[in-house]
Amino acid sequence: MSDSRGWKNPSAPPSANQASLTPEQMAARLHEMEALCADVYSAAVELGLPRDLLNRLWVVAGSGTAPQAFAFDRAHAQQQIHAHAPKTSAPPAPASMPPLKRRRTVLVADDDPRMLELLIRILRKENYELITAESGPAALAAMKGRPALDLLIADVMMPDMMGPELAGKLRATYPDLPVLYQTGFSDELFEGTQDLGDRSAFVEKPFTARGLLEAARMVMFGSINPRNG
Repeated sequence: MSDSRGWKNPSAPPSANQASLTPEQMAARLHEMEALCADVYSAAVELGLPRDLLNRLWVVAGSGTAPQAFAFDRAHAQQQIHAHAPKTSAPPAPASMPPLKRRRTVLVADDDPRMLELLIRILRKENYELITAESGPAALAAMKGRPALDLLIADVMMPDMMGPELAGKLRATYPDLPVLYQTGFSDELFEGTQDLGDRSAFVEKPFTARGLLEAARMVMFGSINPRNG
């Protein structure tokens, strides 16, 4: 059962077309829908949608299933909108972030191609030269022969080389390198250590585009509006 926009009711019996799908076809269909959820999440981050909505999208894109992701109860949705409508005045506008005057070199490492694409889409709004890699070893190879690196943004949990290990190896060449870790589980970042060390910070997934850009500036300059940016 669906409405005019094609929203499916997961409790409805499968249609004739759905019933005729093979398990392989159904798995492919589910994969396509989950990929679409991930794209919706990326767009939501870029649009700066509220964090509670990003949290829900993150769950769906990361581990949800297609029927859960696309089920839509309009009456329930309207109730939720009214129940969570703000009762107070709007918060003050965030501080301005003037463009950086000098181009910075930023290395971005993440083993998830979709997350890497999202990071690129957000960070390219700044005056950055972006170098990307899908693993720690690939990140080290990409930096060979490069004289300067202004910031490393790395996922904490990567299969071939953890983010902190990558940071340590890069700091052998770039001693004062600022590092911004991104993680969905901040507890894992502190395993075996009591602090992140100097010039290090982390941002938790899911993050907003504004949150990522601010965090990158803070770890590099100590301010979102550096005087000598």
